[in-house]
This record gives sequence, structure tokens and C-alpha cells, in this order.
Amino acid sequence: MADIGKLVVDEKIIRKLTDHEIELLNRIYQEVHSILRPEISGYCLEVRASNIGEGVKMAYIPISALRLYKRGSVGISLFVLPKERMAAPLPPLSFMQSHPGSPIYSMGKEEVKTFKQLHNKLNELSSLEDQKLGLALRRYNLSFSVPEFEDKLIDYMIALEALFLSGESEKGFRLRTYMTTFLGNNSSSRMQEIWNYVKKAYELRSQVIHGTKPLPPKISVRGLDYIVSIEDFIFKIEEYTRNAIKKYIEIKAKSKDFNLQNFVERALYEKDSLLN
Repeated sequence: MADIGKLVVDEKIIRKLTDHEIELLNRIYQEVHSILRPEISGYCLEVRASNIGEGVKMAYIPISALRLYKRGSVGISLFVLPKERMAAPLPPLSFMQSHPGSPIYSMGKEEVKTFKQLHNKLNELSSLEDQKLGLALRRYNLSFSVPEFEDKLIDYMIALEALFLSGESEKGFRLRTYMTTFLGNNSSSRMQEIWNYVKKAYELRSQVIHGTKPLPPKISVRGLDYIVSIEDFIFKIEEYTRNAIKKYIEIKAKSKDFNLQNFVERALYEKDSLLN
């Protein structure tokens, strides 16, 4: 967010930290183990709340929108109550910081408009009590709070299943089919990539859940002529999850009765009709 001094979304403020606030954060984190210590992004989300629970609830939509908008870690790692409720040197802040493996979050001025549009759509849909979106978003957000790749993978796969499936059999096959149709953009190469990555992710998730094998440091994905690191593999699945949720929000905001499964099944039927 190097070009942005302050951004207001729905009476919540994303702004630059002051030098004093950054100095205080550095003192707070100087004793934290280097592996777990988050780097300070230089920005914070400011909300006005009477208690921590209320503040976290108020921060949920803007934090979720930031995470969905683009890759980069955004986490709630410090919350200070208002001075009238608790003596504190800072205003009520919810600090956004980077987790290991992801870049520090950044946003340019040219991205503000589209980010606000996404935020407003998510905020509007939050009142509809969409269970599929709610669960998918909760698990996607949960992935930001865990450093282990195994836990992240499980969270992403649960989020994707929540969004695309409804208890059908052959879940792995159906998930790959629906995701390639929904995210493939009619590109055969992209559809094949999604199919292969999600197939591998499903296999690895099963291994982790059943305890048969830990995640290997290198992953062989069918169709690729090179081996990918576990970090790059997990980030690819995160990308699919983020894009799927974001596209769902974009369509749902235009048509409140949108049903993802019906949408994909219709697209598959129309594709088959063209081939016959």
C-alpha cells in the first residue's frame, strides 16, 4: 500500500502506522521467536469498538476483502481497546501483518476502486446468510492463522468443497470438474493445470488426514515438466481458492439466487451439446 495514506471502507479506516506505533510494535515483537515473528506491513485497520469481540466482528469483512483481493498476508495480531475502557498508548487498532511465506501486503492507488467494489459486494452478501460462502470464507480465513502447510491445505480443500459440493459421491472427481469449468476461462491449458493441481491436492489432503505420509518438500504434478516446491504448490491451491470465492461473490452480488452447482452443470451440458 505504498501509494495510499488512508483508505476508508464502511466507516473503517485502513491507514499508515505512525512512527511511534511502529516503534511500539517493534518493541512488542522483539522477544518473539524469529520463525513466528510477523513483519510489520506499515499499515493498520482501525475500528472503533467497545470490546475485543465487537472489534474482531467489525474487522471481519474488510480483512476478508483484503485477503481475497490479492495475494499477501493480512492478519489480526494486536487489538487495543479505546482509552476510555483501557489505558493504552494507541487508538483501537487491528494490525495487519505478514505471515511466513507470503509477501507483505501492498495496494496501489489504481487498485482502490476495485478493492472497494469487492468489499462492498462482500459486505452486502454477508447479510444473506449464505452458508456455502460463509463456510468457504471462514476456512479460507483460518488458513492465515496457521503456519503449517498441512493445515493450510486442509483449510483450502474444505473451503473449496463447501463452495462447490453438497455431499455428492466421487467428491474428488466432481470438485476437479466443477473447478476447471468455473475457473478455466475456456482455456484448455488452464483447465488441465487446474485439474492436475486439484487432483494432487486431494491426494495429499487424504494422506495428511489419514496420517499415512507427511507433505513432501517437493511435489510432482502431472503435466508439468518440472518439480514444484511444497510452498509453491500450496500457494497455487490458495490462488484457486481465493479466485473461486471471489468469482462466486462477483456473480452472487449480481444475482442473489445464483446457484454455483446449477451454473457449472449448465455450462457442462452446453459444452457437451456443442460437441455432439
